[in-house]
Amino acid sequence: MPVWFPKDNYYQWWAMFRPCTTQRLFLTRMLPNEDAVLYVDTDVIFVHPIEDFWRKFYAMNEWQMAGMAPETESYKHNVYIKEARHPFFQPFALNAGLLMMNLTRLRAFDLEKRVKRAKQEFEGRVPWGDQDLLNIVFSRYPQGVFTFTCRWNYRGEHCHGEALCTDGPIAVVHASRKMVLDHLEPAFVSLHRTMQNFKLGQNLVDDFIDPLNESLQQTTVTGCTRELRKQLHLLRLSASRVDKITAQASATNKT
Repeated sequence: MPVWFPKDNYYQWWAMFRPCTTQRLFLTRMLPNEDAVLYVDTDVIFVHPIEDFWRKFYAMNEWQMAGMAPETESYKHNVYIKEARHPFFQPFALNAGLLMMNLTRLRAFDLEKRVKRAKQEFEGRVPWGDQDLLNIVFSRYPQGVFTFTCRWNYRGEHCHGEALCTDGPIAVVHASRKMVLDHLEPAFVSLHRTMQNFKLGQNLVDDFIDPLNESLQQTTVTGCTRELRKQLHLLRLSASRVDKITAQASATNKT
């Protein structure tokens, strides 16, 4: 599907931040027949079944239309608290790298009109582009947001000091701010390389978890390296569960 923006100011939207991330602001019009979608950045890896995340749509109340994790769980490391020149969702702002979208409700809310108005009002003050615009919009309508925890949007900030993610086993690793592209976080680089070598249909424990364990043992030790090593036994349990379900389904199909 090609990138799409409103024709009247197409190139302004294209150049605002990153075309494919800005695109999510207009999914309500791009996908007129869809009720709900999950937007995921390309630097995200699921290490837990995505079906469990999708079920969070059923946890939304009647007012909630978008789901996001907080930018951080710490005042000390929060870029919005330190630098933002626009309103944002309280208290820690929202990170839109994983974005649950109830498109039916967002159309009724007229999200597109609201983000256009926010862009015009805060022109030149939205360095994180579409994510900033979503924060502005939902700072004015906080009851519309379903928040989930850092377990489902685990980033480099969660590996250090006061920002440690204590919610439970990691389910999603988000290598934001070019942590993999620029090799800023060795543990995330190891994770991405291991996933890149994994082929769909292979055994998760043998062909993903075991190679990841071996790679992490040889990786430069950082806070994220230590956290991923500590979590490996939990990731192994999750992978083993998926392998078992896959094997049972395969056996059923053969009979």
